[in-house]
Amino acid sequence: MNCGTPIFPTMTPNIVNPLWFSVDEPRNEDNELIQIESTHQAWLLRVVNKFNDKEFPVPIGKTATEIQEEDEEEDEEEEVNASDDSETHDEEEDDVEMDVTNAYDRDSPVSVSTR
Repeated sequence: MNCGTPIFPTMTPNIVNPLWFSVDEPRNEDNELIQIESTHQAWLLRVVNKFNDKEFPVPIGKTATEIQEEDEEEDEEEEVNASDDSETHDEEEDDVEMDVTNAYDRDSPVSVSTR
């Protein structure tokens, strides 16, 4: 070692293993974005189709036909209730009218006396 020569650091970069560090490879971002969007759109369609087809998991202890029968029964009950609601509403109005007319015609069963 010479005492008179200064030691300078090397300015060349370290050699890097290409398996560990890969420089940005050219990519087509538009194609990647289209692929991601189409995958997402397909997923959304599957979700909507499952919801429309009612492909929900069957509860333990029941079969798919039992669930369909229950749904049909509920639909029938809703139809019957819808028609019953309109009829009961009319009957309630009739009852109110009858109560008003009968209230004035009858005598009070309770005698009112002043002491």
